[in-house]
Amino acid sequence: MLQRLIAALLDNAPPDSANPEQIWHKQVAVAALLVEACQIDRTVKTEECEAVARGIVRRFGMQPELARQLVSTAAAQFGESLDDWVFTEAVRQGYDYADRLEIVGALWDVVYADGELSALEDALVHRVAAQLEISGEDLDAVRAEAFGRRSTSPRGDESFRVD
Repeated sequence: MLQRLIAALLDNAPPDSANPEQIWHKQVAVAALLVEACQIDRTVKTEECEAVARGIVRRFGMQPELARQLVSTAAAQFGESLDDWVFTEAVRQGYDYADRLEIVGALWDVVYADGELSALEDALVHRVAAQLEISGEDLDAVRAEAFGRRSTSPRGDESFRVD
């Protein structure tokens, strides 16, 4: 199955010199962090799951089916891990600052997706951002952008709650 997924990733045209397994590992790491953001408050809501899928499709330009497979793989690996450090470290080492900032923006998109921000969700995004060496100013900027996307979405007319 992994070979089939790697072959599908090659259709996304990474450079010939790129290691497909390394690319997949980095993508799983991003997906695992998004899955964690979806689950951190112990409630998995449809809107958050949809935000995870949108983030993966947008970030990697994958077809939805491959994105679902990536999320499934990431969820399984996250479920087997004791900590998210291995995923944050893979993202920190595997992506440049601008990419890491975009990934943190995707985390905000996930936690804002259901219209509620729990203390656990907020703490997770701040902790991951610190581990990814994102400045406080940049973190605030991507948070505001994500909140703006939330408020202009079709569901954006609903009130937003902070628990």
